[in-house]
Amino acid sequence: MFRLIAVFLLLLCQTAHADVLSVEDLFGQFTFTRPLENEFENGFMQFNADHTWFLVSHTDKNHDQIPDAVDIKRGEYFVELNSEGHACLRVTGENGDSIEISPTEMVFSDGIVNSFSLSDRTFQRRLGSMPFFDNTKNQMPLAEAIHVDSNPKGARVFIDGQYVKGITPLVIEKPAANVEHILRIEYRKRPPVQKKIKLREGEKMMLHIEVLKGDTELWVRSEPSAKLFVDGRYQGLTTVKVDDLTPGKHEISLRIPSLNLNYSETVVLEKAKSRKYRSILPVARKFTSGNPSRYSKAINLWAMPPVMKLN
Repeated sequence: MFRLIAVFLLLLCQTAHADVLSVEDLFGQFTFTRPLENEFENGFMQFNADHTWFLVSHTDKNHDQIPDAVDIKRGEYFVELNSEGHACLRVTGENGDSIEISPTEMVFSDGIVNSFSLSDRTFQRRLGSMPFFDNTKNQMPLAEAIHVDSNPKGARVFIDGQYVKGITPLVIEKPAANVEHILRIEYRKRPPVQKKIKLREGEKMMLHIEVLKGDTELWVRSEPSAKLFVDGRYQGLTTVKVDDLTPGKHEISLRIPSLNLNYSETVVLEKAKSRKYRSILPVARKFTSGNPSRYSKAINLWAMPPVMKLN
C-alpha cells in the first residue's frame, strides 16, 4: 500500500511540474538525428535567455558524413497557457508560423527539460562534450556480398567503374544497398558484359556471367592513323582488325591525343560477317613553303563532321 501511494505522489509531482513549465527549463542546446529513406539528417536547436531560438540541420545524401545541404532557422519561443489551462511551449518561426508543444511531449530530468518532440524530430539535451552533429547512426545501408563467377573463369570485374582486385570467381564484400550498381565483366579480347544490379540491405547475390566469344569481325582504317577503341577498350593504332565481336551495336572511337581529336560512332555488325570501316578524320594539313608538314593542332578541326565510308 505504501508503495502505491509513493508511485501516485511521484506521478502527481511530475504532472505538477509539467503544469508550471518555465523558460528556464529550456535554456540550452538539444541535438537530434533523423534517418530518412535515402539520406540522413542531424543537427541541434538552441534556446536562448532572450526568448529566441535557432536550429541548424545538416542533410547527408550519400552517407559520407559530409553535409550536402545546410539549413538554419530562427524564431522566438514563449511559455503560455493552452486552451486547457496548462502551461505549454509556443515556438514561432520567422514566417510567423507557430507550433505548440505540450508538457506531455517533453521528458523532464532534474527539474529541466531533457528531451522533446518537434516536427517529426526528437531532440535530446546536449551535455558536456556531446557532439552537435551526431553521425554514429549515419551509415550507408549495406548488402552482405556479391558472389561473381564467369564462364570462362579468370575474368576481370568492375563495379561502378572501379576495378575489383582479383579475377573470377570472386566476392565483392559489403556493397551499398538500395542503390543501382553497374557490374562490368571483361575477359581478354572478348566483348565485355555489363549488368545492372540492385541489392537490399543484408542481401547476398550470386551471379554467373557468360562472356561469349563473338563470331563477327571489324576492320577499321582511318586517315590519319588514330588510336582505336571499341566499346571503350583500346585495340591499337589503325589499321586494326578486331575479331570475336558479337552481332549488334558497337561503339567505335578514334582518338589522336596530340590533336585533341576524339570521334565516336556506333556501327551495327551482322552475325558471322566481316565489316570494313574507313574514316577520313577532320584534320587539316599545315603547309610550310608549299610543302605539307605534320598535322597541326592549331588548325586541326574543320566545321564539318568526319567523312565516313563503309565497304
